[in-house]
Amino acid sequence: MLDPCTSAKTLGAAGEQYAAYSLIRQDWHLIASNWRTRYGEIDLIMLTDDRILVFVEVKTRRTTRFGTPEEAVHAAKQAALRKAGRLWLSEQQGNTPYYRGIRFDVVSIRVCGSDVDLRHLPGAF
Repeated sequence: MLDPCTSAKTLGAAGEQYAAYSLIRQDWHLIASNWRTRYGEIDLIMLTDDRILVFVEVKTRRTTRFGTPEEAVHAAKQAALRKAGRLWLSEQQGNTPYYRGIRFDVVSIRVCGSDVDLRHLPGAF
């Protein structure tokens, strides 16, 4: 996927693109990406083929020395993402596509050399 010397920021951006592509291949639609608020950034905002609006947190890691990627989405991060999601919805003022539910997912990506392991955790929090 990437050179071993790639910075964490570049690795994260590549992971977000890889996650978006993987979800789009499942007939999801990308609504927004890297939406920044005072609470933090929402990596991906997507609409599933069955009309669920999903706020996706993507975590990409080379090693599990400090835990798995999904373990990095701790309670404080979850609370911040919920606030950011509410703020995104309020700022759209009805300009969102029709959706019948909202969900927060985590996409965990581990990169080891040329191997990429993607795990999608629907409704992670």
